[in-house]
Amino acid sequence: MLRHFIETKKFIDEKHFEGPLYGLHKIGDNTWPNLIGMFTGLDLEGVEKTIPDSRKLDNVPLIFKEFSAAGYMNTYIENMPNFGLWTYHWKNGFIHQPIEYWMRPVNILVFKELQRHYCYKEKLEMELYFDYLIDQMLAFRQRDQHFLSIVHMASVTHDFLNYAQYADMPVLRFLKRVYEHHLNSNTVIVFYSDHGLRMGPVMVTESGYHESRLPFMYFSIPLSLKLKDENGKAIGETQIRQTLRLNARRLTSQFDVHATLRHLLLGQPPPRTTADEPYGRSLFTAIPLNRTCQEAGIPDEFCLCHPFTELANRETVSALANFMVDLLNEKLQKYAYKCVPLSLVTVLKAKIAADLTNDGKPKMRQFLLRIVTAPNTGTVEMAFKALADASGRLVDGTKTAKAVSGVLRLDQYWQQSICVANTAVESICYCRNLIK
Repeated sequence: MLRHFIETKKFIDEKHFEGPLYGLHKIGDNTWPNLIGMFTGLDLEGVEKTIPDSRKLDNVPLIFKEFSAAGYMNTYIENMPNFGLWTYHWKNGFIHQPIEYWMRPVNILVFKELQRHYCYKEKLEMELYFDYLIDQMLAFRQRDQHFLSIVHMASVTHDFLNYAQYADMPVLRFLKRVYEHHLNSNTVIVFYSDHGLRMGPVMVTESGYHESRLPFMYFSIPLSLKLKDENGKAIGETQIRQTLRLNARRLTSQFDVHATLRHLLLGQPPPRTTADEPYGRSLFTAIPLNRTCQEAGIPDEFCLCHPFTELANRETVSALANFMVDLLNEKLQKYAYKCVPLSLVTVLKAKIAADLTNDGKPKMRQFLLRIVTAPNTGTVEMAFKALADASGRLVDGTKTAKAVSGVLRLDQYWQQSICVANTAVESICYCRNLIK
């Protein structure tokens, strides 16, 4: 954000956007778990329970349905339909159109006519959608129509971090037009990313490790916004801004965005019950200072509250690295006729969670490993727990070891795994037909 959205950042500072939320953590590796957490308040296990064998998503409790029932018009726009949120990786879209302004047919047509991957009719594709949004917002204002619009622009930044600079001026022009037409006077604007950078050379740095887990988020709060707090007391723009500034340094997640959307819809914070809002707390209410990642729904592998130190015990490093490769090959077994087995090349990083109790006793401790495998020269990261003493020495080898994270592939792999595209092993497979 600060590196490439330079002019946009100046504008949102000038217009007193609140943010960023420094403690905002992602809740999954890629777009699906992060946005679906934002749209449902559920983790992947909870969402999966609502999806039938057909993989149709009509039963997923999307926030759009609540807004529609309250008379809002909903819009969802994404500009990479080939990796569409509702159709990529074992998902099969909807039987019935899920929201009022369902832009996927347009997204597909525009995608087919793109030039140089990002341009449509001599301008960035995203500018087409920004123009549409301005026209739509103006029409809604004339009709006094409430609306919820989600715009997810990913193509420019998806593969190359530095390409974000090309989006700076289009985003700036869009926001300027919003303000020039005074469309911000009764509209909450959230400028966000679903996750940090996931791939590329920066990912092997300490900065990359942190940035990948910390998406950005800014809020524009209109003077007209009136809500109630958890005690039923009326709050306005000033109090909401003060609370957002407080929460900027608190532990938060995308689940909280879901609760915040419901706060806007209901006029008061949603109930904090396991069934109703298992993890989320409205960002317009004070987030507890002592909140844990578990309470916020942040998986251990993405939680930055756990301090890690270098793992000095070389026997443990070697044992866990080989255990990790064995685990990767187990995942590939189902596709053995398409994917070659992986072998260990080197260990790039091995860390152990700090012992905060400092009692020195053997216990289930968390480890973080980053390795390079062959023949795909893949950089892969996983987290494990295993019984070990304070030095990291495994008490019973890898017999107690278990993965507590998914497989995070930190370098690009698109051309290596075409033979298993859109499968669970896409990120680690090296297709047999590439072996010469």
